[in-house]
Amino acid sequence: MSMRRVAHTLLIILIVVRASPVTAEDNTANATGGCIVLVQGNGNRVDVSQGCGSPIDQSQRNPFKRVSLFIHFFDDDYDQHVALRIAKYIGPYFAFVQLRAVATVPNDYQIRYFHQYDRAPAKRLRDILNGTRNPKLFSVEDFTTYQPPPRPGLLEIWIPDISSQ
Repeated sequence: MSMRRVAHTLLIILIVVRASPVTAEDNTANATGGCIVLVQGNGNRVDVSQGCGSPIDQSQRNPFKRVSLFIHFFDDDYDQHVALRIAKYIGPYFAFVQLRAVATVPNDYQIRYFHQYDRAPAKRLRDILNGTRNPKLFSVEDFTTYQPPPRPGLLEIWIPDISSQ
């Protein structure tokens, strides 16, 4: 088994272990959080908001309440499953989450931001996803020179093609 597949398996285990059962408090978070939309390779859009977890302590200020998140993954079932797990784990805290199946992905896990204002939320997201067990799985990438820049308040997660490993 490759190191990337091992790291991916640890990420899924971390998400499963850290996600709590849905409670009345979680339903409040879901109601105030955004919709999670999966855009499949064929262009179909599916709402996958049900069953979201709660990774952020309710007593903490939500740094993502005005942030939209796009999760890009290689267009196959296994990688879609990974993207769905991540979206359901962190999705309720974002204004909007969309999963996008794409044909080309980077070779590592990335969180991209496009405006300096979004750097701190990107680093906080990295810390949440990496946890303490695998602090170097997700990296934060500065895309402030990308042209034309998307609107402020947008982060992207890019998941490598794990199924081919």
